[in-house]
Amino acid sequence: VTIKADAIQSGDGGKVIVWSDDITRFYGSISARGGAQSGNGGFVETSGHHYLDVRGTVNTLAPSGAAGTWLLDPTDINIVATGTATPDTLLTGQLFEDTAAIPTSEITIAALAAALGNGNVTISTNNTAGTGAGNINWTGALDYNGIGTKTLTLNANNNITLSGNITDSLAGGDVLNLTLNPGASGTMTIA
Repeated sequence: VTIKADAIQSGDGGKVIVWSDDITRFYGSISARGGAQSGNGGFVETSGHHYLDVRGTVNTLAPSGAAGTWLLDPTDINIVATGTATPDTLLTGQLFEDTAAIPTSEITIAALAAALGNGNVTISTNNTAGTGAGNINWTGALDYNGIGTKTLTLNANNNITLSGNITDSLAGGDVLNLTLNPGASGTMTIA
């Protein structure tokens, strides 16, 4: 499935929300691009009240304006250098996975870098419906060379643990604005 909420010549990209009360499985592509002559990128949210399975792509770029944002909201998430043997990791093109049996989602750093190449990314954990605590655990190094100027926001309902370098291998060419927000009673750990 392809969903487009693009501006054509001028104007901001639109808003697309793929959401359900139980299970959301997003396997298609969503575009909410800004206009060719002016305008900013739009907003895309892929959410599931109980769990979320994402294997699709999102583009919120703007040729003549600021990139938009893609919001994902797992229960817990591990941002990892190499995918582990959670369900469905062997399926081609997997980006993100979260199930009722395994409430901790997983996204590889390479997949996250690719998503940042198509716009800003916000990951916000919650523990309102799942069994997880709302933690974000990052292990591995991110080279954000080639993404342009983008923002990555990590909002945790509980703890954020960051272990790994975040660098631009060709210094000066790209900018990553990184915002880390642990929960009110959570902790921020940088190893």
